[in-house]
Amino acid sequence: MAIYFTNNNSLLFVGKLSKNQQKIMEEQIQHTIQRLNERYDIIADRKLVKSLVKKIQQGESINKFVESTNYTVHDIEYEGKIIRLLYDRRTHTTATALPPPDFIITDSKYNIHSYERFLYKSNHDKT
Repeated sequence: MAIYFTNNNSLLFVGKLSKNQQKIMEEQIQHTIQRLNERYDIIADRKLVKSLVKKIQQGESINKFVESTNYTVHDIEYEGKIIRLLYDRRTHTTATALPPPDFIITDSKYNIHSYERFLYKSNHDKT
C-alpha cells in the first residue's frame, strides 16, 4: 500500500508499508485521536491527525526532542494550544499525543516535577 501526503500538489512521502505496519499505523492514528480528546479536549479525527503529521514532516514543530532511533517528540501549535506528539519514523505517523508540556507528574520515584524534567530524566537515566 502506498501512502501519499500532499500539500499544494507537492509530494511529501511515498512508501510501502507491510500489512503489519499498516495495522500498526491504523492503531496509532486511533490512539492519537483518543489521547487528543483525553489530554487536550480536542475532538479529533483522521483528517486532523494527518494535518498534524504534515506539520511535523514539513518541519513546523515548535520543539523537537529525539526520543530514540524510531521515535521523536514534537511540540505542535494547534488552536492556541501546544500539543506534544510522539512521531513514529517507521510508520510516518503519530504514535500518541503525550501529556502537555506543563503537565505535572506526582510519582514517588520522581517526586513532583514537570513533564519536561521527566522526559529529560527518562532519556538520560542510566538505570
